[in-house]
Amino acid sequence: MNSTKWLTTFAAIAFVAGASIGMATKSIADEPPARQRRVMYNFDGDSCMTTRAGSKGPVAITADDVRRLIDEVTYEGSQVDTVLVCVNAQVMYYPSKVGTLRGTLVPPDARAKWPASEKQRFENLARFFAAGVDPYAVMLSQAKRRGREALLSFRMNDDHGNDFLRTQFWQDHRDCRLGKGALDFGREEVREYTLKLIEEAVRRYDCDGIELDFNRFPTYFKNDNTEQRISKMNALVERVRTVLDQVGKERGRRLVLGVRIPSNYGRAVPTYASCRELGCDPVAWANRKWIDFVVVSEFLFDRADLPIRPWKVLLPGIPVYGGIECTTGGKKEQYLSADDYRRIARLRRKDGADGVYLFNFFTTREYGAEAWEPPFEALRDMNDSASLTQATREKPANAACGFTTDVFVSGEGGYHSYRIPSLLVSKKGTLLAFCEGRKSSRSDAGDIDLLLRRSSDKGRTWQATQLVHEEGGVKPVTIGNPCPVVDQQTGTIWLPFCRDNDDVFVTSSSDDGLTWDKPREITADVKKQDWGWYATGPGVGIQLQRGSHKGRLVIPCDHREMVDGKEVMVSHVFFSHDRGQSWKLGGSLDRHTDECQVVELGSGELMMNARNYWGREGGKPERGGKRAIARSNDGGATWSALEFDSTLIEPVCQASIIAIDAAGKPGAQLLVFTNPASTKKREQLTLRISHDEGKSWPFTRTIEAGSAAYSCLTWLGDGCLGLIYERDDYKKLTFVQVDIREAIVGPMRP
Repeated sequence: MNSTKWLTTFAAIAFVAGASIGMATKSIADEPPARQRRVMYNFDGDSCMTTRAGSKGPVAITADDVRRLIDEVTYEGSQVDTVLVCVNAQVMYYPSKVGTLRGTLVPPDARAKWPASEKQRFENLARFFAAGVDPYAVMLSQAKRRGREALLSFRMNDDHGNDFLRTQFWQDHRDCRLGKGALDFGREEVREYTLKLIEEAVRRYDCDGIELDFNRFPTYFKNDNTEQRISKMNALVERVRTVLDQVGKERGRRLVLGVRIPSNYGRAVPTYASCRELGCDPVAWANRKWIDFVVVSEFLFDRADLPIRPWKVLLPGIPVYGGIECTTGGKKEQYLSADDYRRIARLRRKDGADGVYLFNFFTTREYGAEAWEPPFEALRDMNDSASLTQATREKPANAACGFTTDVFVSGEGGYHSYRIPSLLVSKKGTLLAFCEGRKSSRSDAGDIDLLLRRSSDKGRTWQATQLVHEEGGVKPVTIGNPCPVVDQQTGTIWLPFCRDNDDVFVTSSSDDGLTWDKPREITADVKKQDWGWYATGPGVGIQLQRGSHKGRLVIPCDHREMVDGKEVMVSHVFFSHDRGQSWKLGGSLDRHTDECQVVELGSGELMMNARNYWGREGGKPERGGKRAIARSNDGGATWSALEFDSTLIEPVCQASIIAIDAAGKPGAQLLVFTNPASTKKREQLTLRISHDEGKSWPFTRTIEAGSAAYSCLTWLGDGCLGLIYERDDYKKLTFVQVDIREAIVGPMRP
């Protein structure tokens, strides 16, 4: 989505929200105390009670060890200004008169089955409290001694479900349960219980305030509509503010109240709308002066596309901090290195964050014999202007990366709409955009032309529209599904396309797309053997760069055939060994797939990503399922059995996929556009990036939140991705450049 449009939308929401709230509730002070927070560091109160510097496995912890935990992150030169200490996860981590001390409801025989870390934690805490020492009070005191803001962090819900996190309240209130361990905030007794726990913690500890962590866990209500949820949670937050004002008055200072807003468990970025749906309205809290800061973060794994700037528009009066999680996602999660933390911190600041918030930074110490020290050195240069200036010198801004322009607009040349775009960069660097031009809302024969526009400045301006083969007088009756591929050795551009919804033809250009040869059919031979019609991808083809098939041209295609008396779609490839002079049909996927795309991985393996259009079990057409993935180790001649990725939701139209690495060469990273939500509408065009050859897709960025359909990707170099896609009910084909330099370098474990 255009950034100006995005910000304008959120500004409008902020205005309406502010106007509806009215007069602010008066607190102990009109404004919170001024404090610089460059880096906020959250201790979860968990592993810090079983690990210390150099420990290999859970160990006994002393008060000096606890003090050193603070010293490690507040050393001279560290930019950590605020230390947060978490003291609960449903259970309390201290002897509580309101709640339950961690692990105390578990009988000895069940404790014997605990993991070694939990046994050690239980012993350490028991020893501390038996000696009259509260290790969390020691941490807060040491943070203050070193001149840092010292806050409690309170997890508003927890759904781990472990027996050592079980509380007496959970056992006594079955009707208040929500999930494995979470509580239903729709119940008054849950809200009252939570408030008493918060007040007990604030009165117990000499803290500067408390953070309400709504991101642990972002599930709060079993029933109720959105407005009912918001009303109940607003009342609770207001009461917390009142408690803090009362305690602050007794202590002679104002206590800070911050919130970490709920995410969507990694499924989509946290927005104002998603927060409200969960029952949280931080805009109301800020306008009523209940809260002093907001943290926007992901649930567990880091992502580069947190919507910091929209939240800044919504919350102009208070600081907004950008969270950094400690790992990437996927089956093989990777911890961030020092450079990764610096890079993501720069990204958060560029997006408008007032500072960064670190969560689980220290957890690399939890790996027993394989444990390693966290990258504490990153804490000295994560968030100052000097490091940002250095980053600019290291990665100069690319003024050409990030704009949006409409390439084809309805009404031009007498065309009613534009469909099925393809995008290709020639060997000379010319950008070619192909599409179907439809003269009416119908798709009758003779109604569709194949169009082309060229750009010599990476999409900023476009030359006049070309009608393919107009110069030679050869114009197919109705053509579409363009699927171009370029021979990097000769520079020849090959353009397969579907003719008359039945056959695949191919033409070529040796002058950078200015003129095209007479098309010829490449499906005549295979159709003598197989029933049905063939159609190209649509999308782009690839030229293999590795192994014994180097130089082979590969284009995706679909074939409709009869199976058990039913018409089904099957995805294939066509390939050419002789630089496009002849084409052969490669192997097919399992049945019930269509509109496939193919990429070459770094190993030389091919990966095909296709629509699971007919459902995993076949039969009735089924949209909204999982994407289908298959792999080939013989250049597309045969394909593996289908895999189904639950994190890639089946879009209601074709997805586009390419492979690049940090240098722009094919192979290392994969990118795909799709509709990630369960909606069956063609909307929310989203970028997904994998760093492990398609096994996981942790990076997500929304490109177009509104109406969007078929798309095509290409790599432009200099960190820029080119994308063309259908929008406004096919009235436009829009081109956008996306700067992904911060996302294409995969994090590395130390």
